[in-house]
Amino acid sequence: MTNNESKTSPSGYNSARNKDVLIEVKNLKQYFNIKTSLGKKATVKAVDDVSFNIYKGETLGLVGESGSGKTTLGRSILRIYEPTAGQVIFSGVDITKLKRGKLLPYRKKMQYIFQDPYASLDPRMTVSDIVGEALDIHNLAASKKERDEKVRELLKMVGLNTEHASRYPHEFSGGQRQRIGIARLSPWNLSLLYVMSRYRPLMSL
Repeated sequence: MTNNESKTSPSGYNSARNKDVLIEVKNLKQYFNIKTSLGKKATVKAVDDVSFNIYKGETLGLVGESGSGKTTLGRSILRIYEPTAGQVIFSGVDITKLKRGKLLPYRKKMQYIFQDPYASLDPRMTVSDIVGEALDIHNLAASKKERDEKVRELLKMVGLNTEHASRYPHEFSGGQRQRIGIARLSPWNLSLLYVMSRYRPLMSL
């Protein structure tokens, strides 16, 4: 993905510009060094000098063919990948400059929904543990009782039953697994949500 490919404005963009900027992406680059079949070194420019702003309350869509860099761009913005160069300014802070230990307060506000609901859930964990893990990491529950209550609340929010909490991922359909993935986002402090493409399971939420 290049900067020219990222300039298409979504519907309602001008009205969104009147709001505060949530995130600024400036000249972001994500390069990968690889070896070719002949053993030679090469550089893949998955994201090359991309810049754009996202405003509070705005929905921004990235459209492109498979392999165009959409997933890599999202992972670079959220620092799942370490960007090769550029800035990601979130709530006034360039998070590309932060050490990993300083990222946690921003992780509460920036979340990513994985495209594959089958690979993104630990098959050894119950739904209660999967959803509750995020609550534990971000210190969003003061006790086990509060944790269990919030897990049930989150399951209801995404259209699942509270009795699903004791089940394992393999007991659910693909759409239900996607709902579990959404529930573990702990949306109370969420400011930025990066959603991968093929998302029919989300349409009814």
